[in-house]
Parts: sequence; C-alpha cells; structure tokens
Amino acid sequence: MNYLRANLLKFMITCSFIVCFFSCSNLPEEDHFIQGKIPISLSAGVYVSHTRAIGSHFEPDDAIGLYI
Repeated sequence: MNYLRANLLKFMITCSFIVCFFSCSNLPEEDHFIQGKIPISLSAGVYVSHTRAIGSHFEPDDAIGLYI
C-alpha cells in the first residue's frame, strides 16, 4: 500500500512540474512602450433609442458611467 502511495505522490509531483513548466514557458514578451500622451476622444449625448428610460434627458442625481 505504501508503494502505491509513493508512486501516486511521485506521479502527482511530476504532473505538477510539467503543468507549471509548460504554463510558464509560453509567456509572450512584454512590449516596452514609451510613456506619453494617448489621444482620447470623448463625446457625450443623448440619442433616441427605444429603452425603458423615460424622456431624452438626465434627471437630477442620475449616475453616469464612463465605459472604455
């Protein structure tokens, strides 16, 4: 019984090593980019759409999110 446990333990350690090795060996190289200004264009508006919202304007205390 101890022989079976020892073999199972060796097998599990070997499998863990193989999985760890192959998951770490395929890492892409990181791009070294230059820090600088990135142009961003923001536009805000209320467009006509068919939703459950009433009207085409913002109510006081409405929460507005920014999605990038």
